Amino acid sequence: MSHAVGEGITTRVAMSGEPIAVEDALNDPRVAHRITDGEGIRSLLHVPIKVNGEVFGVFGVNYREPRRLAGEEERVLLALAHRAAVAIENARLYAESERRLHELEALYRADETLHSSLRLNDVLRSLVEVARDVLSADRTSVHVWDPQSHQLVVAAANGYSPESIFFPLSAREELVIEDLIGANVVVIEDAPNDPHLASLRLSEIVKREGIQSAMAAPIIVSGQAFGVFGVAFCTQHSPTLDEQRVVQALAQRAGLAIHNARLFEQAQQVATAEERQRLARELHDAVTQTLFSASLIAEVVPRLWERNPQEARQRLEELRRLTRGALAEMRTLLLELRPAALVETPFPQLLRQLAEATSSRTSLRIEVRADSDERRLPAEVQIGLYRIAQEALNNTVKHAAASRAELQFRRRGGRANLQIEDDGRGFDETRTPPGHLGLSIMRERARAIGAQLRVESHEGSGTRIHVRWRGALL
Repeated sequence: MSHAVGEGITTRVAMSGEPIAVEDALNDPRVAHRITDGEGIRSLLHVPIKVNGEVFGVFGVNYREPRRLAGEEERVLLALAHRAAVAIENARLYAESERRLHELEALYRADETLHSSLRLNDVLRSLVEVARDVLSADRTSVHVWDPQSHQLVVAAANGYSPESIFFPLSAREELVIEDLIGANVVVIEDAPNDPHLASLRLSEIVKREGIQSAMAAPIIVSGQAFGVFGVAFCTQHSPTLDEQRVVQALAQRAGLAIHNARLFEQAQQVATAEERQRLARELHDAVTQTLFSASLIAEVVPRLWERNPQEARQRLEELRRLTRGALAEMRTLLLELRPAALVETPFPQLLRQLAEATSSRTSLRIEVRADSDERRLPAEVQIGLYRIAQEALNNTVKHAAASRAELQFRRRGGRANLQIEDDGRGFDETRTPPGHLGLSIMRERARAIGAQLRVESHEGSGTRIHVRWRGALL
């Protein structure tokens, strides 16, 4: 049943926000007789349902007999309308809470993925992969802005054919670039017919890739335009405000991750200790991402506690893990940039910091079993063993698809034994090239300190790396 604007009692109540009672529907000109006469309605009472002060709908009762509508009936109906309004508002809040929770979980996963590496190419590849998953997009891309040539060059893409990403986009030819660089989020709902995409180059890409709609947001790094992050859909799709917000949030997170990756690359090139220490202070910003993820969880826990205390407790455990991981990550970054600290810190403590830092940015659970032996290893041995453990964990995170890893360290007299084990997919050693998976790097480090390294792995049964060093009796 529908009413034209201004027709009938229902629309009058909706527009005025006030109750209306009609005791003689046959002769009241305000009534929509095309409805009431057909239904045999002789009297009626309609009241507004108000949610947060705004009319959400109309609640009414109709009678087939003439009826005197006293004030008591109106009070009862208004009370019922109020209860309905409360239920509607609660349903809205619940739906909004669910949307926010889903969004926070998606961004949390994105943070975990984006910050699993400090290398720029890894960060960009992670962005296009996680965006395709989080937004259920068909195509994702990152174009990097070249201010010298005024072009956008593809730095990472997922789902596109090679022909579509080979050539750069020129700002002189593609008018949409100015909109992309200067806007928050650009939404294109009808890509084949959108005038922004009417140039020969862009229209060819839209046609070749079958793109129907798209969103894009600028990536800002240190206040400057770094590039554009875009997602595309091959079916008719009207991006929601929530999706637009996620695209913008991913672009912002990518900007911070890229900033950290740039700092890391600079740190790798710095030769002097003074410059390394300066960059160590700047690299502290990497920890803010872990803390930001912690703040997202802290924001949703109070509401989640009222609905599902068990899940809220799990979120609190994640919060504890993230904060501990942030501290470990900071210490690890400082160790990377202050080589002397690698020698001064007891080796078991180094392993625990490495495990916590790795766990804080991945879903890998890492257990450390180490003798509480305060005797120091020779400097080159400690650094070598630490680098082997670091490389092994990196391999586990990147290639093993493991859920658990374990680091063991034992001292016996002048000997030291290090073992790194995971429950991942493993690999066939006879079919893996010697230089693959960082194995040659670990073997070279072991040889450099006079240690023996042995790898045990089988497809489907995880990987175990043994390192045995024998020095003078201490």
